Amino acid sequence: MKKDEIRRILEEIDVLLLLAASGERERRIFAWQMFVWGSYVFFNMTLWLLFPDLTRKVPGSLWFHTMFVAFYFSTVQFAGWFRSLIWVGAYLLSVLAFYLSTPIVAVATTIVSITVSSLLVYGALRGKAGGGRMPITGYVGMVWGILFASFWWNFVLHGDAFSDEVFNLWITYVFGTGILLSGVIFRRFFLLGLFILFGLPLLARFGDPYLFWGYDLSALTMAVMGITLYLKDDRRA
Repeated sequence: MKKDEIRRILEEIDVLLLLAASGERERRIFAWQMFVWGSYVFFNMTLWLLFPDLTRKVPGSLWFHTMFVAFYFSTVQFAGWFRSLIWVGAYLLSVLAFYLSTPIVAVATTIVSITVSSLLVYGALRGKAGGGRMPITGYVGMVWGILFASFWWNFVLHGDAFSDEVFNLWITYVFGTGILLSGVIFRRFFLLGLFILFGLPLLARFGDPYLFWGYDLSALTMAVMGITLYLKDDRRA
């Protein structure tokens, strides 16, 4: 075998090793984000179930305000604390829109501000992936965002047609679909997604408290699975 052929083979091996390392880094970042967002849902749902009167005293919605905190912590792991401060601007713009405009304009402003902020923050992840490509984890995260943006857009446009039961089941469906899709990255999320899509509607037949506690338990499971996978990849690194 000629020296040029050996050198070419070694270069190809280096590229494969680089891609493998990039893939592991992406999976670790995704596991961290699942931990953060699972914790976000668990925190808000638990407070709402245990202290409903307290959560009602928060202007607007505690879910809305803490959402931007979750955005910050979900991206600070790869984008850094300074770049992730973009979410502060998105939060302030969204709050102003809710106070100064109609619900439709406010929701539209929130969706646009989150989308623009995501493009700016996730640019750091695209750069680390190499070649300027968008990693598969980025696409999965983007679909998560589209699912929930579509849900709230439909709600603000057709809220009169939403009974409490329809609202609860639909947002559960959106949540389960996102987790099911995350099984592309980590297979165990596929099973959790199936439970949410098929198990939670069954619990809802016994009453809303069963659905809500099932939702809360699912979020906690999501967070625990995320941090477990994150620490596992951390030890492997």
